Amino acid sequence: VTMALGGTTATVERDGVTSTITMDVAPYAHDNRTFVPVRFAAQAFGCTVGWDQDDQTVILIDTEKLVEDTLSKYKFTYLDQYTQYSQKFNTGIWDFDAQLNGNLTMMGSDPLTFTGTGEGTVADAMKMALDLGIKLDLKAFMESLNELSGLGATEWTTEDLALLNDLKTNGINIQLRGDMEEGKLYFTADSQLLEMSGLPAGTWYSMDLGALYGSMGMDYTSLISASIDMDYTTLIPMLLSVGEEPTDCTSAYSDLATAVNLVAGLFCDDAFTANGDDRVLHYVFNQDGVNAAFTFTLHLKDDAVPGYDLSVTCDVEDEQAPVSLTLEAGMDAKDQMTASFTLDSGETMAMEMEAAIPRA
Repeated sequence: VTMALGGTTATVERDGVTSTITMDVAPYAHDNRTFVPVRFAAQAFGCTVGWDQDDQTVILIDTEKLVEDTLSKYKFTYLDQYTQYSQKFNTGIWDFDAQLNGNLTMMGSDPLTFTGTGEGTVADAMKMALDLGIKLDLKAFMESLNELSGLGATEWTTEDLALLNDLKTNGINIQLRGDMEEGKLYFTADSQLLEMSGLPAGTWYSMDLGALYGSMGMDYTSLISASIDMDYTTLIPMLLSVGEEPTDCTSAYSDLATAVNLVAGLFCDDAFTANGDDRVLHYVFNQDGVNAAFTFTLHLKDDAVPGYDLSVTCDVEDEQAPVSLTLEAGMDAKDQMTASFTLDSGETMAMEMEAAIPRA
């Protein structure tokens, strides 16, 4: 960790990767002593930082050491096999040709239907060139919404009908180019609707992801590095990082140790059950009217993972606004991915979507 007196920027080098963090206070020297902001210094070394207001005490916990000691008590064979499998998608050239179909209804309306296509190439999981298109059939949907809202029959102008026809026939077409390692995205869109909104066709726009994440207090470089080298030793600390900061100096360590053991237990080998050659991770959550289920199935062959299936369901029991959603996704041994999503909130809204992403 490198800091400069009077500067609010620090650099952190970890495992050969250098990242930059912005501090809200600068290090300074006084009476032959150097003072550094303890929160940023500690977090740069992987510590959890908190503040006990009642005891006026700073809480510092060596999270990396705690996680390391805890993980040594468990086996993560299946998670290791999955991360080794997923690493292949981070190298080489991957071409794909995706298809998307779906529909949306609101308050019992006629459906809004949409179809989409996507073609592109991704190199080493970082550089991409994607061409996306989506076509929308809005006319019947908007007419029925007006009827249901008591507005009566819809009166379309010639311009309205031309726009609706353009969205149905030509749709919205987007070209996306990017270098995720550098955090740079460039895109342009072609659509009559966008041109009417002041976005002329052929105009390219850029986005700096590093600056965007930095404005939210997040280090983009570290996140990208972690996403590429993700394994259980980085996954568990990342899951823990979304929790609240400790505020009780007497229980902070034991509370964090309990959380680490809980997360480790969720993904260790003992959490999986055998089903032939498959290994299945299944959890059910029921609390306060929320009923959720998570199932992750690893397909094994010769101690390697050639594919997987994921299923997530969630039902929220509420008399006024019940919600039910289902997500299904999977990758087969030929690297062909399929996914489906459904959402039903009673009479308010319903949506169905299916996607197929074969490797071209």
